Amino acid sequence: MNRLGTKLILAFAGVTIVTVLLMGLPQLGAIARDNQELPATLRSALSARQVGRAIFFPPRAAHGGFGAIVTVSPWQLQQLQQERAQLQAQAAGTGSGSAAEPSLTSGVPIALNGAEGGPWVALGDLGAYLRGSIEERAATVVGSAALALAFAVGLALLLARVIAKPIQRVAVAANSVAAGDLSARVSVAPRHAGSKDETVRLAESFNVMADSLERLERQRRDMVADVAHELRTPLTVLRGRMEALEDGVVPLTLEEIGDMHSQVLVLTRLVEDLRVLSLADAGRLHLSPQDLDLAEMVRSAAAAHRALATAKGVALITAGAGPVHARLDPERMHQVLGNLLDNAVRHTPAGGSVTLTVAGEGGEAVLEVADTGPGIPQGLEERVFERFYRADESRSRGAGGGSGLGLAIVKAIVEAHGGSVSAGRAAGGGALLRVVVPGG
Repeated sequence: MNRLGTKLILAFAGVTIVTVLLMGLPQLGAIARDNQELPATLRSALSARQVGRAIFFPPRAAHGGFGAIVTVSPWQLQQLQQERAQLQAQAAGTGSGSAAEPSLTSGVPIALNGAEGGPWVALGDLGAYLRGSIEERAATVVGSAALALAFAVGLALLLARVIAKPIQRVAVAANSVAAGDLSARVSVAPRHAGSKDETVRLAESFNVMADSLERLERQRRDMVADVAHELRTPLTVLRGRMEALEDGVVPLTLEEIGDMHSQVLVLTRLVEDLRVLSLADAGRLHLSPQDLDLAEMVRSAAAAHRALATAKGVALITAGAGPVHARLDPERMHQVLGNLLDNAVRHTPAGGSVTLTVAGEGGEAVLEVADTGPGIPQGLEERVFERFYRADESRSRGAGGGSGLGLAIVKAIVEAHGGSVSAGRAAGGGALLRVVVPGG
């Protein structure tokens, strides 16, 4: 038996015993008082000790059979002897030759020729005596107590099995997860799904936790592979160019040095992006918030990216009148705006447009970046903020795929400011990124 079953049995038995004592002791006390209030000639000739000895340790009578030795008072013994003499005289007068056994006034037949000089009571007569006397109440209380205790133990065993079985399944699944098997789940019957039963909710909560752990482990493995891939690309380019220079295949020119420098910048930015994300995960991303005009920051960021957008044939449009104040870290917020604009311009085809809208709503500052590109596939609005995620897996860095960290950094920085970011589809069918931060 498991520990839970043992504890339930002890708890039920303890509560039952306490209840029986609280209810039975007053009853037994009342029985004793009633017996003492009877006239002396009507009191019981048997004590509780004698009844107990008769039931559990019945001695054998001299004339055969089992019985109980009864201790009676002198007046009762004298009365018994008188009754016996009268019965013998009656038997002699009628010529029957035998006399019936005398009895106490309580109705218990007594044999005066018992062993040890004490009168004897047959067990069958003792049972009849209990059924027909005031001791019946005491026997009822004791019997009810024993029955209640047995019922409590049986009920505890049943409940222990019902309760412990699902908990044991959760424990087995938890041990499997601890051993590294993140696919372990606790089976829940379809008819119990969504039930308010505590054990069912425990199993469902465990399954949700296991799903989260498995998803995080999968993301961790994917991130390690993605980081290795992203680092390998610029390193391979640098290695190839340096080997070409060393072999004399390519002359050492300023243009060649510039190409290698651009790869170093790619590596530097990737490492810095990973550092920002790790700081955000650890809650150690340092911010220096100031009272700033978000509308002015948006106009400044759009001016810095206008040349890149014009070269690709994309129009940058800013909308929103009046200042929109918010407490922001200027350096981190410029990084957010830069990532949003880079992402929007990269995915907008020539002839399209990117619109930045700033407004204040209910004490919050809201920034929306909408483009006229292909948009975000339905159902992937949350995944675009995952690290190294690309909606089009076939895109490479050179094809405009980016590293896949831009929107993840946007989310980390915005949430560090106490805000939120979401993705959806714009009115024209393109992507819409919405950033909400507390107002100033």
